[in-house]
Amino acid sequence: MWGTVSATDTTPINHTAFFPVTMIKDPYTWMGSQCRHHYTCQWNHGPDNCPNLVKKNVLDRLEPEKVGVKFAKVYIHYNSLLDLWNKYYQDWEVQTFPHLTTRFEDLLFHGEEVTRTICDCVGGVFREKFRYIEGSAKENGMPIHKGANGLVKALIQYGNPEKRLTGMTDRDLEYASTALNRDLMEKYDYRYPK
Repeated sequence: MWGTVSATDTTPINHTAFFPVTMIKDPYTWMGSQCRHHYTCQWNHGPDNCPNLVKKNVLDRLEPEKVGVKFAKVYIHYNSLLDLWNKYYQDWEVQTFPHLTTRFEDLLFHGEEVTRTICDCVGGVFREKFRYIEGSAKENGMPIHKGANGLVKALIQYGNPEKRLTGMTDRDLEYASTALNRDLMEKYDYRYPK
């Protein structure tokens, strides 16, 4: 089975030569992560209005705030930050080559068990001693990673349900309730806030 990297790159990749494992993250906490580290996502937001899913100056309807993302050699536009989440993970769902998607939260809170299961799934050999790394995996000095969480901070951040909706307005929540891909939410057991 052969494929290509992107619509603009025609370099063939042998999909049978590797087994991709991707991580999905609760869309509400993922938006919070995007607010802290937006990487190549660009949309109208600021420290006091993030994730800013809907336009603030349009009050008679929930008009989404458009998002642009630079992927390697191509810039892609999305209807909203949630449209990006939906399409990214839906693209993985429709792939026909073998791959595995695991939830970030399961890996964070049940690291050894999930890692052992993934290792068994791909035919690997699990080491006898599982070791948690407490520092940030992103401590490489790059400014984009400034303030990245280590293990303890991540456990506190993602273990506190009150932090899940940080920065979201009632209008953001209303928009999210209709814009999120319900099939993905159900498949990965992510809950809509009450």
